[in-house]
Amino acid sequence: AGVISEEIGQSLLEPKDQVSQLTILLDSAKLEINDRVERERRLEEELKEERARFALLEEERKRKIAELEDALGQAEESARAKEEAIPSEAADWAACHHTEVARSLLTTPEETMDFFKVMYQEPEGKRMITEIGSYGFQCGQKDERSLLYAKLLKRDPSFDPAKMKLPALYNEEPAPPFPLE
Repeated sequence: AGVISEEIGQSLLEPKDQVSQLTILLDSAKLEINDRVERERRLEEELKEERARFALLEEERKRKIAELEDALGQAEESARAKEEAIPSEAADWAACHHTEVARSLLTTPEETMDFFKVMYQEPEGKRMITEIGSYGFQCGQKDERSLLYAKLLKRDPSFDPAKMKLPALYNEEPAPPFPLE
């Protein structure tokens, strides 16, 4: 704006080439206006391109977010399914790996007691614990009677448990509820 005012001022002082100078000034102003218009047009083009690029980036971002949300949903579903399968798989594994299960459950008296309390709540577990207890009781009775009757027989060679109304000595070993070997 300062250049144009200065040139107008000079043209008024020097009237000889006023028309030519005004023409030059007008042409210069037109060039400047055209340059600014062209620059504005380029900036608008760049802005449109930038907006289009941002729109593509936004679309890509939304697509990736949707993919990630889908993958997350699948991963969560897979994890949920695996978590729900754990008890069944653990039971299947335990049914085939008795030694490992026994070693892990029977590590301390407290853990062993807890295991047998849970086992006793199940009908089959209660039956087995009762049978094992009966077997242990019978083994203990046989051992105790054998020792007692041997001592009594040593003291009195005519010792007969039936005459003293004592139970007879077991002739056979008590049978365990399952094979021990």
